[in-house]
Amino acid sequence: GSQRRVTGSPARTMCRRVFLVVGAILGVVNAFVPLRPSQTMLAPAREVSRPQSAPPLMTIKIVLRPNESVDSAIMRLRREVNKSGHLRILKTKRYFENPREKQKRKASEARRKMKFARQLKRRNAQQGP
Repeated sequence: GSQRRVTGSPARTMCRRVFLVVGAILGVVNAFVPLRPSQTMLAPAREVSRPQSAPPLMTIKIVLRPNESVDSAIMRLRREVNKSGHLRILKTKRYFENPREKQKRKASEARRKMKFARQLKRRNAQQGP
């Protein structure tokens, strides 16, 4: 038959979720931090520069408001992570991307940017001066 899983208190469960989400996000952010030569096992003879095409990723910070629930703080954090594009970059850099796939991804990103620009323009036009 089916067994019922016994969990802890709701506060404890929520605390675990917060730590899981924050830990996952910190892990994603730390994946993009370049190592200094002193942190590597074999220090390179010269400093390797990053390609100029990749913009540096910004740090995501959420300031808790007074009497703000954990759920709303997590939702704001997720929204900021999605807006920053950290996870999308991580997905694309996880595996090798051949030039054709890269071209298709760039085209779809350009379409997405144009779509949001049109939406923003329409929204601003509706609000008026």
